[in-house]
Amino acid sequence: MFLPLLLAALLLTSCVGGAADLSGVTPPDSTTITTTGNAEVDKVLQEWQAGVPQAMQDHQVKADTITQVTYTTGKSLDEVKSYYDTTFTSEKGWRASTRTPGLDAAQGVLISGYDHGVTSLVVGAVDQSKYGGEGVVVYTATGHK
Repeated sequence: MFLPLLLAALLLTSCVGGAADLSGVTPPDSTTITTTGNAEVDKVLQEWQAGVPQAMQDHQVKADTITQVTYTTGKSLDEVKSYYDTTFTSEKGWRASTRTPGLDAAQGVLISGYDHGVTSLVVGAVDQSKYGGEGVVVYTATGHK
């Protein structure tokens, strides 16, 4: 469903440099979760959790550096997008992927990717209200080349 879109986020180009600071990966006012309890949203998350690590490895990210975390937040999808867009900026050495679909408000999905030297970050978020739930679920995958 949304897996091909998230995998497109991994088409980030390699740059020279060291690992970047990932302290801003955790979205504000969030809680780490393993499941949402919403079958449709959990299915999307499971697809991302299964497919993204391999796609990252296909793009030279080392398997032993990949970290996946899923959060829930009461922030809106627009607020989540704004948070990542202002936290991972070019002024801080990050480059946003131009090959990711970004925000699809109609579907309630955000898919973004960021690259900083040898560090890659993929963000997927789902507005659960589009699927009968509440809040926004944010999936992150980070790794180093």
